[in-house]
Amino acid sequence: MKARALFIFTVILAALGISQITFAQQSQRYPTNREIQHLIRNFPSVIQSNRELLPGNPTASETQRLQSFVRAWSRVNSTSAPFLGQWEIYEAALAIYPSNIRGRVCIVALGDMDDVGELGTVVNSQIRTNKNWVIFRQGNYLGIVRIVDNKPKIFPLGSPLPLESPTRFLREQARQEFNAAGCTASLPNRR
Repeated sequence: MKARALFIFTVILAALGISQITFAQQSQRYPTNREIQHLIRNFPSVIQSNRELLPGNPTASETQRLQSFVRAWSRVNSTSAPFLGQWEIYEAALAIYPSNIRGRVCIVALGDMDDVGELGTVVNSQIRTNKNWVIFRQGNYLGIVRIVDNKPKIFPLGSPLPLESPTRFLREQARQEFNAAGCTASLPNRR
């Protein structure tokens, strides 16, 4: 029951369009720090080789809206704020929402399949999820590191966009779970 509380919904992310690998199954384990560091060093070449699948730059208006949202959240949840936004590749996206719980983010996967998501915890400038993913940010890109067939793999997402209200794409039960987990698409309350 406690494990269920850690998930917003079941996580199934359609293939990112760069590989036959999907995010349907849980990673077998967390990648080691050594594996993560190796992949981070090679991340610029991963971005370059997937450039045609990554979105272009957001408009000035989109950038301003996202920066304003991130700035507001950085005052109350500074470790989570840099990850906020909708990150995309090809026809899939990962929307990372703030939580009212410090150090937590709410991840909603969008793509060809139903909306799905889970909670993540920010540790040492990386998001760690219950699916054993490690998510890091490098410039305008996110890297998702996970273990597939006992080998570390990395998947890029790019150019963060402003978050949309989850009521636009979440079913009623998912919206209730999103809210119950402390997730929000709103600006933080002044404290």
